[in-house]
Amino acid sequence: MQIGGSPKTSHLLAGFFVLSITLLGNDPTSLSLPLSLAPSASAAQSGVAYEKLADKEYEKLAEVRGLLQNQKYAAADAILTRSLALWQKSDQPPGEIATILKDRANARQASPQRALEDLDAALKLYAQMSADDQPLDEVVGAMFLRGQVQQRLSHLVAAEMDFSAALDLDDTNPFLWSARGDNRGLQGKWSGAAEDYLAAEKSFKLIGDKIRRTLSAADASIALYGSGDKTAALLKMAQVGKQARSDVASNDPENIPRLQELARKEAELHLVRAGVSWGEGKKTEAAEDWARGCIRLEGYTLDAVNRNTLRADKQDDEARRAMTGPNSKDKAEDALAGLLGMTPDSNYVKDRESDKPLWNQFVPGKATSFDPKAAVPEHLDEFVGCRPFYDTAWVKANRVWPSELQVILLLF
Repeated sequence: MQIGGSPKTSHLLAGFFVLSITLLGNDPTSLSLPLSLAPSASAAQSGVAYEKLADKEYEKLAEVRGLLQNQKYAAADAILTRSLALWQKSDQPPGEIATILKDRANARQASPQRALEDLDAALKLYAQMSADDQPLDEVVGAMFLRGQVQQRLSHLVAAEMDFSAALDLDDTNPFLWSARGDNRGLQGKWSGAAEDYLAAEKSFKLIGDKIRRTLSAADASIALYGSGDKTAALLKMAQVGKQARSDVASNDPENIPRLQELARKEAELHLVRAGVSWGEGKKTEAAEDWARGCIRLEGYTLDAVNRNTLRADKQDDEARRAMTGPNSKDKAEDALAGLLGMTPDSNYVKDRESDKPLWNQFVPGKATSFDPKAAVPEHLDEFVGCRPFYDTAWVKANRVWPSELQVILLLF
């Protein structure tokens, strides 16, 4: 497949990939936001006269974005299926038909085989377009999404081929590097996975995303160990710990899930280092690292429980407000938001639990509401957070780690 334009120039913004990762439930997890098609957009580019559709048909398609963001997949699928039939019947531009197919794949995440069929058809249509007319972002997005779907179907080699093809077109997007790193880790290709994660780390650094940069570094440390470069792996683990504690923080509610993921990964790296130290006969260092990891995982576990409780309370408040209207407290908070120059539906207002002690500037490994001195059990195996790591089957099923790491962890 040939794509027009400069294949080495990244046109994909970070948010372009974020929704797709969320939609597929991976987190990641379709790749692109639905395209807001404009009447006769492709016809103007190609010079071909296409039948003009009513503006309301494009307006209907525009509703899909909100439906997908709110995970109303059945409703989105219905609109896209109807639109697809209309676009095909009226012989609309192939690029628009391909985009509708790709977006319908987003809506069909519960049926990956059907999603794969849509993506195959979309990419076939893109390939039939001239090099000048092929939309680079849409093609890369479709390849990325098909790779994710292939991976869900356990077609790991096919998935890697799609990720590699996408990188051939856009090698500056960190989400593509990270996705192929995940795929290669699943295949046990640790050297290749390490290279991909390091590339993702570098790219995230260039766009100023400190959280994902550190997440990629954590993934790279595991892959480096699997590749046999244990010295580089341990140095990278130490780097992750330093960055997580001193360089990563956010009060944006949308970043909380990623900070939670980083808190977990940073804590688990302490368990890994404990296993490595134990294997080298450094029993004191091993015990210290295991204790640090368990304490951090305990904080992560308790924070997650509290976060779920707060989310449930928030949903109850929203339901109450929808049924009875805003009460005096709601009105006061809305007025305060206005004084601060924010709309009442701003995340900083809706998710105002971020100002409470549990959420305030949550730093991985240092949950502000968790006092390890008051909560440390007398015996390490009583920690809830690290208890699963005593179970060989659980580690193998839930962590993509090199087999050697799994063995040394369990020896401790």
